[in-house]
Amino acid sequence: MGVNCQPMCRSCRCGKCPRGANNFTLQEERELKLIEGNLIYAEGRWTARYPGIKDPRDLPDNREIKDKELKEYKGAVHYIAHHGVEKPENTSTPLRIVFNSSAAYKGHILNEYWAKGPDLVNNLLAIRFRERNHALVGDIKKMYHSVAITQLDQHCHRFLWRGMDTDNPPKSYCVTAVNFGNRPSATIATVALRKTAEAGSKSAPSAAETMLKNVYVDDILECEDSGKAARERAEQIEELIKPGNFAVKKWVFSGVSCKEEMWMPKEKSKINSVYDPLGLVTPVTVRAKILLRRLWGLKLDWDEPISEKEKVEWKRLFEDLSTASGHEFKKCVRTLEAKPGIPPTLVMFSDASEQALGAVAYVTYELWNEKFASQIIASKSRVAPNEIVSIVRLELSAAVLSKRLAQYTRKEMRLEFGRVIYLVDSEIVRAMIEKQSYGFKTFAATRIGEIQQDTQLHEWWWCKGEINIADAIARGKSTKEIGPNSSWQCGSEFLKWPIEQWPIAQKCSEKNLPERVKVVMVVDVQEEDSLADKINANRHSSYQKLLRVTARILRMYEKKRLSSVADEITAEDLKRAEIFWVKESQKTMVKLLKEDRAQFDKRCSIGPQNP
Repeated sequence: MGVNCQPMCRSCRCGKCPRGANNFTLQEERELKLIEGNLIYAEGRWTARYPGIKDPRDLPDNREIKDKELKEYKGAVHYIAHHGVEKPENTSTPLRIVFNSSAAYKGHILNEYWAKGPDLVNNLLAIRFRERNHALVGDIKKMYHSVAITQLDQHCHRFLWRGMDTDNPPKSYCVTAVNFGNRPSATIATVALRKTAEAGSKSAPSAAETMLKNVYVDDILECEDSGKAARERAEQIEELIKPGNFAVKKWVFSGVSCKEEMWMPKEKSKINSVYDPLGLVTPVTVRAKILLRRLWGLKLDWDEPISEKEKVEWKRLFEDLSTASGHEFKKCVRTLEAKPGIPPTLVMFSDASEQALGAVAYVTYELWNEKFASQIIASKSRVAPNEIVSIVRLELSAAVLSKRLAQYTRKEMRLEFGRVIYLVDSEIVRAMIEKQSYGFKTFAATRIGEIQQDTQLHEWWWCKGEINIADAIARGKSTKEIGPNSSWQCGSEFLKWPIEQWPIAQKCSEKNLPERVKVVMVVDVQEEDSLADKINANRHSSYQKLLRVTARILRMYEKKRLSSVADEITAEDLKRAEIFWVKESQKTMVKLLKEDRAQFDKRCSIGPQNP
């Protein structure tokens, strides 16, 4: 939960390029450029040359063959092993052939000959599903195999096959398309798909945007305002990717019966498992995290049974989770009764306890009847560390989590929010955010700095703890308490009022803020060098030489001309020089007396004398 550093994106420096969820290292940028440069489009299909980082001619030929055609090939040759994986429940592919490019032969591994490339997979796009009422999901058919590979790479992917007839000797074959299990396969296929979308972006801009931003691996996820618009978008996507030899295996539309490949109900979606990427049931699942944290703190051995008290807690949790599948959440966060032209507001709540911390996001719309409607978007939670941490630090960490969740929501959703409001129920945290970060200890300073860097001070407000919905994350709730029309799903009651009437405030007490650093101003006062310091008596080998040098310098200072140094030294000059050093010695003695009289007496060894 430290400062969230975001490096610049790869080439345009705008930070908006649809290049996946991760920022790239310099090595990944070079590998991506290599992969893009090795893709060639010809005859309605992409052909890829694998991004080699080693010379494929160094690969050993791990099989002797007699076939004349294969023998005439003079390039690199390598065979890869394969085996079958059975999936009887999969009607389309009950048996999948898996190739092993990571097998070693004489110290050579095929996968080590290629650059991997960066991770171009988009974020899990479930949050965008909630923008409109009608969803559509498409599965790209054999995405990897849609991209061909060069002859060199084909012969580096030779394999043996006997056509399921064990009586016949095996024959040599070549893989002719990008193969699953190779290091750069995912990046090559994704780049080819995106290049296809970019090529057709002028004729179908909306479909191209879907393919660039709303594809997760080989799944296309999108939503529209009507079923007709959803089917039209599907047709546009199929036409867009067809020139690149890509095709959609099947489409699933919301509002269609199960026999017609229905994906989710027309208006609402059910939570069928604990898998909850949006955090819609976080108040329930956080209870499991808290219980695990408690067990970890007990330091039990792996085979040591838990106490009866813990068993009761876990049993109660599992019974509660079993009823979660009956809960429903509105799929679409928008409302048809919203006033047109008025952008929605993003409202963020955060809270923390000694057990957990979290943040939750809501969208609010102004309606025609001068009322307001709100709906949960997503939430995030963290378990508090076992080490004792002050509640202020936990509340501040929750505020950082709220900021990050808001950033993610604004980035991934295509809704244009008019404003963002952050709510915390800690006056101390609200006051700390208003101060400069350098006045706090490192833990607080880094988090305050991150908040101030990415948000505006006027966006942060304080509210009472009893109306802070994020308290459900900090302490946990049962499934009954987060059902339809609950405050968890619809937000606090005051979200239905105009913002001017919300019971929130920005003026908080700034007295006795914790985590402050005492600032002490230290002034280093240095005395101006005296004439004695400049002459430096220690540099002279004898007392007489010191007096002669001092006499010349004093005369030069007196007459204010450099040529006087060459004049003959008189007895008066030497006397004046000696008096000068006597006075300097007295000054030093007085200084020592003021600093430490006892130390001075010890050095001089002069005691009181009797007459």
